[in-house]
Amino acid sequence: MQLQPSQPIQKTSLTHVFSTRTLVKMGVLVAVLIVSAQLSFPVSFTPVPITFQTLAIMFICAVLKPLPATLTVLSYISMGAMGVPVFSGWQNGWVAFTQHTAGFIVGFVPITIFMSICVQAIEKRYSKMAAGGVCRYNITPKRCVTKKYLLLTLVIIGFTIILYAFGAIWLYIFIRYIAATNVNLTFGATLMTAAVPFLLGDSIMAAAFLMCYERIVGLGER
Repeated sequence: MQLQPSQPIQKTSLTHVFSTRTLVKMGVLVAVLIVSAQLSFPVSFTPVPITFQTLAIMFICAVLKPLPATLTVLSYISMGAMGVPVFSGWQNGWVAFTQHTAGFIVGFVPITIFMSICVQAIEKRYSKMAAGGVCRYNITPKRCVTKKYLLLTLVIIGFTIILYAFGAIWLYIFIRYIAATNVNLTFGATLMTAAVPFLLGDSIMAAAFLMCYERIVGLGER
């Protein structure tokens, strides 16, 4: 019986998984996320400040594919967990994960996964159609664009609901059990506190994102 020579073990690195261009984009977008966290505005009737992080995450989801987009956000969160002051107000460390804003930080991961997957699917289906390709059921390219932006709007609504849900659930737990306050706050009231103050700002950021969407997605490699 003749033994086959053993194959050399190939080492895997990030450069084998992602192109150098993608890695550079991931690094730049982590920096964008850090800067957007510091552009915060406190609101008197809620303990959670308004930041530009949701706009930054939308940008990340439009530029990168799902895996690098998710790793970019996870890198940002990991940096904060390891002590780098990257969160809103230059917070850092595990202390930030026991504060009232922790639910939003954790929620960045599922909203990134959700939106990046949806954007990739929408781009694959509708971009070629809008560029003059064959549309299903004899739909004109103009209607393809309309359907594309309608779907993007629905994705942003889902993105916002998921983020608010994570933020509200954690804020309820924090006020009720961690902060040990005497405030008898229902979950519905907590949801109002965690969501309503941000609806106007998030709507403006979503509108700005949609207006610049084609230019933003053009920076990607889809």
